[in-house]
Amino acid sequence: MKIQKISNYALYACFAIIALVFVLFYTVGYDNPVGEYNEPALTEGLLFLMYALVAICIVLMIWSAIKSAASGSGVDDAKTGVPGKKVAICAVAILIASLVLGAIFGSSAPVTAADGTVTEGTWSWISDIMIISIYILLAVAAIGIVVNLTGVIKNKN
Repeated sequence: MKIQKISNYALYACFAIIALVFVLFYTVGYDNPVGEYNEPALTEGLLFLMYALVAICIVLMIWSAIKSAASGSGVDDAKTGVPGKKVAICAVAILIASLVLGAIFGSSAPVTAADGTVTEGTWSWISDIMIISIYILLAVAAIGIVVNLTGVIKNKN
């Protein structure tokens, strides 16, 4: 079986599982855990799906990084003209810089939810780190797109 077919089947299976969980999430019904606040009955199922998808992405990211580091002989640079090692190093550096900036500017103040529960300040700080990092990476991606479309940096060939 070709890799493309396996990839397509995996993609269709992911779409089917995600669609099924979301349809069930919105249609099964509600639980009433705290007074007037309703919670969909399958909230935990949706969260477990998200945790599983994040775990799979992390495993694939680590596997891909190890594989590309092991086969990084620079041959791809000559074939395509794209400096793969430089791009990978820059991407990791920008990610680490965005996380560090998020840690510097994130707030660790406790958060009080609508039902009166108080969330620990550490988790609030980690959430701030991730949100700030997302904003920084989004800005870097937008700047990269604008630079590419305007042709400010031309190919030397």
